[in-house]
Amino acid sequence: RDRDRDRDVLRFDLDVLRNVHATYQGARSRIEWKQSPANTPLFVANQNITVAPLMATVDRRPILVRKQLLDDRKTRNVARNGKELGCALSSTTFVSHLKHHDLKKYQQKYGHRHGCEVCFQFSNRKDMTDFLSERQNKAKWMTIETNASTSTKCVKGQATVTSRFGQWQQEEETQGRRFQGFGYPWTVDCLLPNGIPELTCKEISKMQRNIDEGRVDGLLDIRFGTKLVIGWTEGTKRGNYFAVWSQWPWKAVMSHDDDREEIAKKLSMTWNDETSWYVPKSGEELKLAHVEGPGYDQTEYNGKPSIRSIDPQSNSKGGVHVRLLVNLYHYIRNAPGSTHIVAVVDGQAHRSYEYLTEALNTNISLLYRDFWQSLLSEINHANPTDLLPMHEDSSTTSHAFTDMTLMQLLRLRKINILMVP
Repeated sequence: RDRDRDRDVLRFDLDVLRNVHATYQGARSRIEWKQSPANTPLFVANQNITVAPLMATVDRRPILVRKQLLDDRKTRNVARNGKELGCALSSTTFVSHLKHHDLKKYQQKYGHRHGCEVCFQFSNRKDMTDFLSERQNKAKWMTIETNASTSTKCVKGQATVTSRFGQWQQEEETQGRRFQGFGYPWTVDCLLPNGIPELTCKEISKMQRNIDEGRVDGLLDIRFGTKLVIGWTEGTKRGNYFAVWSQWPWKAVMSHDDDREEIAKKLSMTWNDETSWYVPKSGEELKLAHVEGPGYDQTEYNGKPSIRSIDPQSNSKGGVHVRLLVNLYHYIRNAPGSTHIVAVVDGQAHRSYEYLTEALNTNISLLYRDFWQSLLSEINHANPTDLLPMHEDSSTTSHAFTDMTLMQLLRLRKINILMVP
């Protein structure tokens, strides 16, 4: 009951946690070596390369919805103002041995080899054959591959591969925080073709819910897959490349609301964004959303860097770092009405939530020993939306505020925290 009462201040994203669990249960990655120039498959067992699927999700960013709409109007103009906008997805796959990845040519040399798809598996071949058959006759821009032996039909998407900060990490010579011997999370973004009602994010997620609830007999499974091609720059395998195949069940991908048409309706296509629902009309409407984490306490174990916060110790704070409390202090002063998003490793989620709850129910005089009186003296004379100056004046504080907890202070300033695994 206490947690329900405090949800206006602290909320845990259970939708994302369900995605994490579905990823653990059903996502897979595999590696396939290729030899140049013959390009024949060569499976190498002794390379000791590790690949693993990380997170994949429906991409709900308004900026991407707008880009899709603008690109569609310049080409086929079939998205119907967002109603039939092809699903957009974003995924990351971990690949070890970053120091041997060819980060300079992954787009120029291998860009045409990257790929992505959404696959629908049916209980019989007839349902598989009928699915999208009429659409395919009209939408020549849609590419479909069929596997009759498994009654699976896969729709190909447009894949974009990105190594964000990869070269920065790879260029590090010393074994520091960005040691080049670590692996790297490669990003693969995917756009399904526009103009096909069954290929919108909303419709695919609706199909998945029907599967979960037993409302359909013919459709068994929906999966999202990516293909990432990376060149190798070391030893006798220099000049060769390998492909990393990853696949996620749609339950690991779908979000709390996959209706991207609603996002499209609120967008403006003009350069000044005057009619966009996402652009504030005044400073009073401007809201701050801040993201941080996962935070760790670094230590050493056997002479090597380690992470204290994931050690099984009773005094571990999980993913809640001391800087979180410092940041909250500044938001209390400068960002009333804001949202603070805290990312935590899923294995630390319970411990992090319990520790943060404990901190929120602590008197602010114990959390901010040097500044709490001056802060509350300002709040005593301010409106909930006023910005507060920072000084060390020990002004007299109203008795009503002397026992205030951090939870109560955040509620007074209309600040909420969302914890995301």
